[in-house]
Amino acid sequence: MAFRALGGRPVYRDKSHNLVDAMAAIFNENERLHICIAPEGTRSNVAKLKTGFYYIALKANVPLIPVGFDWPRKLIIIGSPYTLPASMQLIWCLFMRFSLRFMVSRKTG
Repeated sequence: MAFRALGGRPVYRDKSHNLVDAMAAIFNENERLHICIAPEGTRSNVAKLKTGFYYIALKANVPLIPVGFDWPRKLIIIGSPYTLPASMQLIWCLFMRFSLRFMVSRKTG
C-alpha cells in the first residue's frame, strides 16, 4: 500500500517489457527522479545478481548509488555515487566492497 502511495510501480516479470529502455526514457523525461532497484531481482537470497540496474543507469546516463541496510544498528547507509561508464565488473567489485560491511546474519524467529 505504501509502495504505491509513494509512487512505486511493480515490475511484471511474466514476459519481456523492455524495461531498460522504458526506464531510460522515464529518466530522460524527468528533471529529477530517484528509483530503487534491488539487483537481486527478488526479496529472496540468490546466487547471481540481475544486471538491469546497470544498463538502465548506463543508458540514462545517471550514477549508481549503493544503499546498504545495517540491521544490527537499524540504519540505512547511502554510499557515494558511482559514475558510469565503468565496466560491469568494476561496478560489481565496488558494490561488493560496499556490501561486505552489511553481511551479517540476522536472527529470525
